[in-house]
Amino acid sequence: MAGAFDVGNPGPGWHAIATGDLAGSGKSDILFQNDSGEIFLWVMDGPNIISSGSLGNLGSTLHLVATGDFAGSGVADLLFQDSSGEVDIIGTSVFGTVGNPGPSWHVIGTGDYNGDGFSDILLEDNTGNLIAWFMQGATVAKTQTLGNIGSKWTVQSLNDQ
Repeated sequence: MAGAFDVGNPGPGWHAIATGDLAGSGKSDILFQNDSGEIFLWVMDGPNIISSGSLGNLGSTLHLVATGDFAGSGVADLLFQDSSGEVDIIGTSVFGTVGNPGPSWHVIGTGDYNGDGFSDILLEDNTGNLIAWFMQGATVAKTQTLGNIGSKWTVQSLNDQ
């Protein structure tokens, strides 16, 4: 990035919740969710909003928690989790319920952890236990317990800083 720039203000009650190449342009876009659950997309070209629109209202219990390329298509998909713990993927070529680890588990990150070209899901429970779901599309191909990081440590994404 060559410098800071102001791209706009979506207004009160809106929260920037994720970025990713959602339009397939090779450039990151910005997703917002408001307090009532509506998801709004800004399709970006550098600092310029080239299009925008609502993706619908998911209600106040379903929250966008991450983006990732779960289909291996080069386009970001959306990962949601509701208050019961259920995890869902919605994308252009992949969608469905992934699973429900329970309300004490929270999605804390995505990435291609095993190098197979599909984004995977990292979850942490309320006591610090970590588990990875290795994905192929909306299907958990394998799970792996990664241990307990305890109460002194937290996994933090760059978006949390």
